[in-house]
Amino acid sequence: GGESVAQFRLRVAEAFVGVLELRAQLDGLLVVVTHGLVIRTILELHTRLPDGESLPGSLANTSCTIVDPAEPYAVSLLNCVRHLDDDALGDGAGLSGF
Repeated sequence: GGESVAQFRLRVAEAFVGVLELRAQLDGLLVVVTHGLVIRTILELHTRLPDGESLPGSLANTSCTIVDPAEPYAVSLLNCVRHLDDDALGDGAGLSGF
């Protein structure tokens, strides 16, 4: 009884538009914290990855990704875990992979 993949992607697209609208009203940065599958869907459908980069098999838990707030929504940092201690890295796999 959950939502379909198409419904989920539509909900994420609507949320992404809302984030962009909020960001446009701010003078500074906007930090968005959400689940890995939402991040992965935004990255797959709405952003441009750096040349030669592709999405990892899964996004690491608590990883950081930076997306430019203007089209083409270029990703400048992807799945970064530099803020974590080695002990906190685990296997580097999150739950956002398929």
